[in-house]
Amino acid sequence: MARKEFGGSEDVSGHHGRLEVVVKDGELVFVEFNEIAMDAYYNQYFSGRDKKRSDYGIWQASKPRQLKAGVVLADGLQFVEAQIKERQSLEGEFELLAGASGSMKNMLPMAAELVEKIKEPSEQKYYGIAEDFGYGITGWLQVIVEKDRICSCHYDEVFADHQEEIWFPEMKRYCELPIA
Repeated sequence: MARKEFGGSEDVSGHHGRLEVVVKDGELVFVEFNEIAMDAYYNQYFSGRDKKRSDYGIWQASKPRQLKAGVVLADGLQFVEAQIKERQSLEGEFELLAGASGSMKNMLPMAAELVEKIKEPSEQKYYGIAEDFGYGITGWLQVIVEKDRICSCHYDEVFADHQEEIWFPEMKRYCELPIA
């Protein structure tokens, strides 16, 4: 597992970006970009919140500029993640989605910085398991172990990609909005 981050320190105000990469037997098996909104974000509800795994995308999609573009940040992040996995490389030029490229441009240098790091043997082992609960939510447990000690453990529930897959009406707001 390799991780690179930007922002989020006492010296840097602004959003906090993160790139996590898991390599198994020389293959990129997991690539995830994410961004945490700055603490002083103008919409206080999202201050310090994860943009990819919250209802940030729904809120962002309601803004006129994003409605016109037809994409949100999460779309842009996933678009580049898919290119990296398909190429099996963190290097090169990546196509960006118009309307979701500002943050992605700030995060791409992190990929270049990890190119050599992922070639080195790591003492960290990543274990992840996901279970589809069958009603539009998937449970996802991630554990990172180093020298037989757990150094990170994270559980998340991930909503389905489409509202029709979510059973409970009150939960549909956590999924994509249909863009007109």
